[in-house]
Amino acid sequence: MTSNRLFFKWMKEDLKKRVSSLAIVSLLSFFGFLVTWLLLTSMSVREWKSENWTAMDIVQLKGEFYSSFLKYVRSPLIIFSLAMLGVLVGVSGFAYLFSKKKTDFYHSLPIKRGFLYGAIVLDSMIIVGLPYLVFSSLASLIVGAATGERGALILTLASWAGNMTAFLLLYATVVLAVMLTGNWLVSLLAVATFWIYGPMVYILRESYEKIFFRTILYNVHQDTLPGWLSPLVFVLMKRIDQTKWINLGIGVLLLVVSGFLYRLRRSEVAGSAMSFTKTMAAIKLCIVIPSALLGALGFYVISDNTLIWAVFGLICGVVISHAVIEIIYHADFRKLFAHKMHMVMALITSLLIFFSYKQDFLGHDRYIPKEGEFLGVNFVQSDILQNSIDSYRMWWDYKEDATIKEPSSLYTDKSVIEKLAKKAVDSLKLPQSEINDRIEFYYYLKNGKRVGRSYPVNKDDKELQEIIAKIKKSDELKKMKYPVLNMKTVDNVKALYCSLGDNDGLSYMILKPQNLQKLLETYQKELSNAIQAEQIDGGEDVIHLSFLSEIPERVSKEQPDAMSYPVYSSFKETLAVLKEMGIEPITQAPIEKITIEYHDGKQLDIVDKDQQKAIIEASKFVGLHSMYSDNRYHYYAGEDKESKNFTIYVTTRELNDRQQGWTYCFDKVVPYNSNEDEHQLSGYRSIYEREFLDGKVPEFVQNLVNN
Repeated sequence: MTSNRLFFKWMKEDLKKRVSSLAIVSLLSFFGFLVTWLLLTSMSVREWKSENWTAMDIVQLKGEFYSSFLKYVRSPLIIFSLAMLGVLVGVSGFAYLFSKKKTDFYHSLPIKRGFLYGAIVLDSMIIVGLPYLVFSSLASLIVGAATGERGALILTLASWAGNMTAFLLLYATVVLAVMLTGNWLVSLLAVATFWIYGPMVYILRESYEKIFFRTILYNVHQDTLPGWLSPLVFVLMKRIDQTKWINLGIGVLLLVVSGFLYRLRRSEVAGSAMSFTKTMAAIKLCIVIPSALLGALGFYVISDNTLIWAVFGLICGVVISHAVIEIIYHADFRKLFAHKMHMVMALITSLLIFFSYKQDFLGHDRYIPKEGEFLGVNFVQSDILQNSIDSYRMWWDYKEDATIKEPSSLYTDKSVIEKLAKKAVDSLKLPQSEINDRIEFYYYLKNGKRVGRSYPVNKDDKELQEIIAKIKKSDELKKMKYPVLNMKTVDNVKALYCSLGDNDGLSYMILKPQNLQKLLETYQKELSNAIQAEQIDGGEDVIHLSFLSEIPERVSKEQPDAMSYPVYSSFKETLAVLKEMGIEPITQAPIEKITIEYHDGKQLDIVDKDQQKAIIEASKFVGLHSMYSDNRYHYYAGEDKESKNFTIYVTTRELNDRQQGWTYCFDKVVPYNSNEDEHQLSGYRSIYEREFLDGKVPEFVQNLVNN
């Protein structure tokens, strides 16, 4: 009988031998999917049948329950569980390789090594994939039947397929670890090394940079790098639907490499630490050097930056890690200091790396790119470059793409940049007592990379002030700080988000706004004029706008994660356009009454219209608040400069007949029908807070309080 005919027969026999692994996976899948969601569904159905819920409430609750199920089947918990199962079936499937006797037996079977290897790999996929598929599908049918969602099974199958590609990648790394090692303990250590070594070295490098480089700028490295340094981190950090083909491709490639190593592996290495002796020295150095650098850094920090203790920690790291690895390699304590030359090489290399950071041999802090190497710079928030109108918010969107090909959103006056960079580098020589600020920016290089620096400076330096003044007057900086000024059209805007007052206040989400181009152009004009004048003419930001290119999944409950821009009371034309769109500041709603709280909770109601007007003119808007009790909102207000505690509560009449809540959604996509919602807060009043301007407390208020 040929080995081709024995392939499927061997798969069947292998499954019989590994029935314990199949039982463990089946048990975990049974409880993790079927039992868990059967229990949760039964509890939820009983709750939905309660008389306390309306039909609309039940529809919403079912939607939330269905969403929670989808999040569960796509959650990192499932991926992590598959990783652990990958270790289980990966190590147990090839456990015979750890025994010379069993290895000889398996390799004496009338089946090619390649077929033997392939059968074990396929069985491992079946052992994990089949129970996972069956019980997750049954759970989806239960949830779909309870919620009325017909797509539950299809989405679950899609999640299963994507997650299995992640499992394939993780399982392939386990198999590779097994092929490189000779016993189960070292195999597990090798798996852990594959999964955490890259991120640990990355963290160690960043720690060195933050401690030894004075100009390090956080997030200077591309955030995607750590995810590519470890298969486990990669599948946990990335969205499976975006990486499934990468998972599949790399997983198959690793399995092919492991199959090649399996054919080269000698039976005599069973039970030893490593299967291929030529890899031992390289692996050892790759572990010993980071261990030495970690020891040096730890003692350097603990000893309050003492160099001698850092060197002591480095030596200890080299000696201890080298000795441990030699013991693991040879399974003999007498080999504690075998290969002393390797230890010396690791010591010298570690010292060179440590002092290259300590003394900045590579010139990190002194780096200034040549004029022809970069497109421009993007400044990070700094008091030095801040105008008076910028104090309420962060300037820049830190989600900006790390690579910029065109300099449209950069400051590009390279002569000024060179002067600023040289002045900033010279500031590194200043004593700490003269440092009172920092200036931070990114160089965007022509090769697509960006390099960030954060320089400690003396903001009172006249030469620096002249450079900063020139930058502040540029139109480029203005557009960098407010990207909305770069917008030409609203073709890519899918929704307009308007927040009235602070983040806890009322807000509108208009999914198909009218007059949006007019609003954009009007707002750009008034914002540009205000920035140029570096003032808002005493106005207050009464509305915040966000132009959204994407709509949140749960439109009615999630505040968009997008840059917002202030609309001040002095922006008359913008407010007029917003009014045409049906949006008005809460401060323009009709006033029902004003309550002034003073002297530890005493209250004074003002109902006279003229007095109310005088109070409004003498105060400024603070914000809306969502906490309420007994149909009244409660606030805490600070003390003004006259050392009198005055908190102003303005109660308005209802703005319209729509529901008050986190977000208004009104258009054809997300309809609102007040007749179907029995839980709208009709009868509630909007209450917002104001505080008196310094020295502007009206005389009649003082008299009423004193009386």
